[in-house]
Amino acid sequence: MEITPLINLVIATAILLVAAGTFLGFQMKNLAAELTVLSYKLYFELTRKADLLPQIIEKLSKYFGRESFDELIAARADTMAQTTFNAEKKTKEERLWNIFQGLWENAQDKEEVRKDLVLTALQKDLNEADARIVGVRNAYNLTAKKYNNLAGNFLLKPVVLIIKARKIESF
Repeated sequence: MEITPLINLVIATAILLVAAGTFLGFQMKNLAAELTVLSYKLYFELTRKADLLPQIIEKLSKYFGRESFDELIAARADTMAQTTFNAEKKTKEERLWNIFQGLWENAQDKEEVRKDLVLTALQKDLNEADARIVGVRNAYNLTAKKYNNLAGNFLLKPVVLIIKARKIESF
């Protein structure tokens, strides 16, 4: 029995495993970089949407007392103070926009608010911002899923241990 073909097979298999692990490691690194970019895009879009609130508050203050906006203003400040994306940031964002939605629904009861062209334009801007946020959030979640699936690949276990990959949260 010749040992040389067996040794060649073992060496070829080892080379293929190392090459595959290296390739998958680079893929994982690229996905991690893409997640970073997408998280900044998401932050930008959420901030851009939140920046519409002062204009809306100013416009609606003609129709409501300033005290009507205290909870909304406090929720916006709380949301803007949270700079990292995590479950807490998501919860604060949802709270802010739930408060706004309640205020907006109350405003729609007034005829003059419904006829206000600036408020109509601002609402259109909010809807467009929501659409952009959904798009970026979907891209982030898809990339996070790819990253997490790749991190679970058995060929990458040594690489994962080395770079200490963690499971990425969806938004």
